[in-house]
Amino acid sequence: MDNNLEYTEASRNGGVPQNAQSTTTRQTYLVWLIALAAVLLVAAGGAYYYFGPLGSVATVNGEKISRSAFNTRMEQARAQLTQNGTDLTDPAIDEQLSGQVLAALVNEALLLQAAKAAGISATENEIAAVLEQNKNSFDTDDAYNQALSSQGFTEKSFRDFIEAQLVIRAYAEQELNLSSLDATEDEIQQLYAQATGNAQDAPSLGEVRQQVEAQIIQQKSQLLLSQLIDQLRITGSVEIRI
Repeated sequence: MDNNLEYTEASRNGGVPQNAQSTTTRQTYLVWLIALAAVLLVAAGGAYYYFGPLGSVATVNGEKISRSAFNTRMEQARAQLTQNGTDLTDPAIDEQLSGQVLAALVNEALLLQAAKAAGISATENEIAAVLEQNKNSFDTDDAYNQALSSQGFTEKSFRDFIEAQLVIRAYAEQELNLSSLDATEDEIQQLYAQATGNAQDAPSLGEVRQQVEAQIIQQKSQLLLSQLIDQLRITGSVEIRI
């Protein structure tokens, strides 16, 4: 999805970087659910039915998305954008962000409902393992808690986000077999050429091959997930109330 504003940075592993060495990487790692929203946002199409402002911002197959949930996700998105240096004083930017966040919440609800119907859930051990991995990427508990706060999370809300993300990723893997995706040599060469152009100081392909390959696989994953969400929209019912 082409947007002037993008508040996420999804990776090959559904938004979870493989290491957390720098502060920037740690922060991205910490908000891996929001990172997947980049994938969820690629399927923002579909028929919407508009109603006046109510207690909920949308209804997905009869399940309400509360205004509180929308406001919380907006604050988290704004926190990440602010840290990335985005100027949110422009009303047009904030309006665009609002649309992206709402689309992500709707797409997330569709996927979670489908996962539940398929009998997919996350165990407490799985959730605890991801939480521990996140905490271990910081030098101190204070640093971890500060990062949580700066990204608009509490420990409980981050734990809930992790649970949702684990379920979505398991469902996507079951339906789409995303782990089998790869990048051909021709695709790698083509993307590298497009990205570097005639730049004299561009890194060699050998230096960035892994990143190029990961981006190709991410793009393929986004396309497949977008198609899956489109199908869930066709067979379901989505009402937007703001």
